[in-house]
Amino acid sequence: MRLAADAHRSQTRKGTDIPYITHPCAVAMILLRAGFNDDQLLAAALLHDVVEDTDFTKDELRTQFPPRVCELVAAMTERKLDSQGQKRPWRIRKQEHLEHLRYASSEILALALADKLHNLSTIQFDLSTGVNVWGRFNAPRDELLGYYRAVAELVDLDSTDDSRVLQLADEVRRLLDAIVKSH
Repeated sequence: MRLAADAHRSQTRKGTDIPYITHPCAVAMILLRAGFNDDQLLAAALLHDVVEDTDFTKDELRTQFPPRVCELVAAMTERKLDSQGQKRPWRIRKQEHLEHLRYASSEILALALADKLHNLSTIQFDLSTGVNVWGRFNAPRDELLGYYRAVAELVDLDSTDDSRVLQLADEVRRLLDAIVKSH
């Protein structure tokens, strides 16, 4: 948690003044609430955005954490820039992430679902207070919500029998349905 808090120290959640560290902490809490209490998975939840969204590198991560934590973080890390240092299109990055998740372990799916669940819960909360959140994102509303639904639907394609993962996917779908119906 200390490393994640330090790495994200100058960041806030998109379009807000909420410290970014609240997100990885919430993802870890969602996993705990769902019955995941493995220390390495919870460490990965806290660290899941440090390589993608900060200057912290995979090599630095490897020097401080066990291989499994690094593998879990790597599974959540998108390649945001192309070889020329230009930001890659949102749609391509999400398609690649979905393809990777299609063959992911139940733990990686749980981590991805907890991430989406927290993002959706903050969207729902902000919408309920009258905040127009859709301009915060790098994709239109329907594409963003479609991507989140596609992550949840991967669980149906997965052969997991882990009821905790299935429960997280159901929660994501319920939140998506509530957001679509009300906004």
